Amino acid sequence: MNLVWGGFVDTNDPGGGYEDDMVLVGRLTVPANASGTTNRGVISVVEHVDPPTQRIVSVSRSACDFRGFVPGNFPSTDPSGTSQPLAWAFGINPSVNYALSTMQGAPPKLVPGETYYINIRNADYTTGNPTCGTPECNVRVTVTTPR
Repeated sequence: MNLVWGGFVDTNDPGGGYEDDMVLVGRLTVPANASGTTNRGVISVVEHVDPPTQRIVSVSRSACDFRGFVPGNFPSTDPSGTSQPLAWAFGINPSVNYALSTMQGAPPKLVPGETYYINIRNADYTTGNPTCGTPECNVRVTVTTPR
């Protein structure tokens, strides 16, 4: 799944869906000419079609990156992305605020021209147990750019 800057990807495909034992990975490449003012962008993972499902999301420089996650506790984030993901989120419709590197603000700061990964797992934050329970647990991933 390649995310479109400022667009969305619908994972409701006829091939079978997104199951408990899968990690959905979205590759997000920030355009080299991307810029923003003082507003932050938002990466959202929103329930689509199927029953509400708890999810754990990380934004990272690496695919499938849940380094340091222990049920009920997220590790510290790493603004450089070297030792941990840049950001964590969890819930039925988790979202992450971000800023471009040219802006002041809390991490994560995405850098124009760089590639990042949005890693999504159907799991309960407190237990780490799978939460889907059906063959298909689809989501819509939206990237809203700073304005």
